[in-house]
Amino acid sequence: KLGMVFGQTRAYYKPDGDKRIRVSIKDLPTSQRFRSRFGLIANSAGGGGNSSISRDCFDRVGPFHPKLGVGGVYPGAEDYDLTYRVLRAGYEIQYASKAITHHKRWLPEEDYLRTERGYYTGRAAAIAKQIRSADPIAPLGALLELGRRLIEIPYHLVVTRHMRNTRRAVVRTQGFVKGLMSGLLEKW
Repeated sequence: KLGMVFGQTRAYYKPDGDKRIRVSIKDLPTSQRFRSRFGLIANSAGGGGNSSISRDCFDRVGPFHPKLGVGGVYPGAEDYDLTYRVLRAGYEIQYASKAITHHKRWLPEEDYLRTERGYYTGRAAAIAKQIRSADPIAPLGALLELGRRLIEIPYHLVVTRHMRNTRRAVVRTQGFVKGLMSGLLEKW
């Protein structure tokens, strides 16, 4: 049963020579249907800035958690948490490539890094929330994501030799570890 729909999020105009960084873009080439009782593909399905949820699904899985997202204790990933719960409840998610939102979100490097750290702190806290709720799949999600974070750093150091990307990988990993540790101690 379809519970949620995501659309494309495209970058809005950026002037030539602008060195700011694009964030929060989801642009898959074709429409896709996501279904997984495991919820591990929650981040692949789409982003919260261009999404809709059915009333039936919303009533079953509940709203965004107040501790996740902008203004919360953990400043990101409220959409990840909601999407995970939608998938775990057995609903399908449709990615509709023709539903397009233009997102003007260009940031200077330091602001981008702060946003990334906040998002990964929130994402890890959301996973910790799932672990604390005794979701048997959540520890696997935590291990997979931590593995991705730890592989990303040496990959950029050794393979790409791109220091900006290495720095970003370090920031994402720091945010993830912080969110996971504090999220496991949080009273959800």
